[in-house]
Amino acid sequence: MNKMIDNQNLVVENQKENSITFYTNAASIIPNYYDFQFVFTNQSLEEAKIPKVIRKELCRVFMSPQHAKVLSTLLTENVKKYEQRFGEIIVPKEIFASIEEVK
Repeated sequence: MNKMIDNQNLVVENQKENSITFYTNAASIIPNYYDFQFVFTNQSLEEAKIPKVIRKELCRVFMSPQHAKVLSTLLTENVKKYEQRFGEIIVPKEIFASIEEVK
């Protein structure tokens, strides 16, 4: 259990007893008027006569549009900090092309 004091002198207690940790190599986002769904999966390729992609869903996270926007800002800031410290994150052009195809 972590405790810290925020700038308003409130005690914030982080409880981790029931948290789940997992690695994901694929994610999708499903927005609608009321919320955003983040679907985290592990994706693998099954070798066969006709290869197929297997996606195992690990979890779904739902949040309000406001919370999703804050998360987006925090993620952008942290990626910038990461790149300043470790160098640019290289993403193959094919990844962005596949994202455009889905739109």
